[in-house]
Amino acid sequence: MDWWNAITAQPIVALGVIGVTYGVWLATYRLWLSPLAHFPGPKLAALTMWYEFYYDSFLEGQYTFRIAEMHRKYGAIVRISPFELHIDDPEYYEILYSRDKPRNKSLHLTGMFGAPASAFGSVDHRRHRIRRQPMNPFFSHQRIRQLEPMLRKMIDKLRKGMRAWKERDTPLHVYHAFNAYTTDVVVEYSMGESFHYLDDPDFTPQWSKTIEAIVQVGVQFKQFRWVFRLFELLPRWLVVRINPHIGPVIDQKMESLRLAKSIIDSQATGGNLANDKVSVPKGTLFHALLDSKLPPEEKAPGRLSQEVFTVISAGGETTAKNLTTLTFHLLNNPDKLQRLRDELNRLDPDGTATLVEYETMPYLVSYSIHNFQSMECRNI
Repeated sequence: MDWWNAITAQPIVALGVIGVTYGVWLATYRLWLSPLAHFPGPKLAALTMWYEFYYDSFLEGQYTFRIAEMHRKYGAIVRISPFELHIDDPEYYEILYSRDKPRNKSLHLTGMFGAPASAFGSVDHRRHRIRRQPMNPFFSHQRIRQLEPMLRKMIDKLRKGMRAWKERDTPLHVYHAFNAYTTDVVVEYSMGESFHYLDDPDFTPQWSKTIEAIVQVGVQFKQFRWVFRLFELLPRWLVVRINPHIGPVIDQKMESLRLAKSIIDSQATGGNLANDKVSVPKGTLFHALLDSKLPPEEKAPGRLSQEVFTVISAGGETTAKNLTTLTFHLLNNPDKLQRLRDELNRLDPDGTATLVEYETMPYLVSYSIHNFQSMECRNI
């Protein structure tokens, strides 16, 4: 046992031996002993998460396309990490999303946006279901139709802003305009007051850049979930120095928390707060959460602010991207644009059609659905 005494006498050597031993054991388990070991895929992907990190961080979000290449090479089911399988076969839909056999989410995916207390960030299936239930009615067709007056008001602002921009005789980044519109809509629907991004003649481009940055940085947060917490603890000037676009995200989370606390305090005092700048009408998503049967700990300001933050960030950005893609394809296909104009001129000559009437316009609906489905397929 002289070799063992020699190792234990030198802590650095001992740590090295322990590290090598653990690495060999871990590699052996992941490659040959894991329940996923018999599924095909790159051995390096099965061995370490750094494989995914390389494609997403160094190659800037290319792992999605690498997964598509894996399917072409290995088939419908491939192993894409030490812990994950990726399935490209519609026959498995009912199995994966079965109500009879619910599955927990992956912390690896839900932890990437720094909102673990939201429904989106909930790993446990039952907790996710409890948190999601009070919000479900707010995403129904019937509830969305009730937003028509507010939507028209926001659309009028968007049209006015675009007309004013036209006089500048400079190109407009339509994603910025659409993101200002969708964010203002989602915030007013969620909290009862708008961020007024549409009131900015430039459509608040910094917010669009911030959302794009958080999506890009999200892939790194997926590997290092502690980064977001660290950013929240650091002084804002240091956060901006590290990444200029993350500062507004932290500001947004703090503003969501401030609004949450103000609304909760206002409701507790019957809306009679001194200097009360928050006047949230009944019927908002936030009030639905407050008035729900959720337990008291689920109505804490910190948790509710995360819920609203994820709704604002996800709901605004994704819809803005869809609108931008739709606009591109219309402008790139003049015949389809003219056909859509002809239908609108015929069925809505004075521009007063309701949402229900728009939903009955065949070409408008079919073209929108086709392009949204195409975009979803490209993102899979």
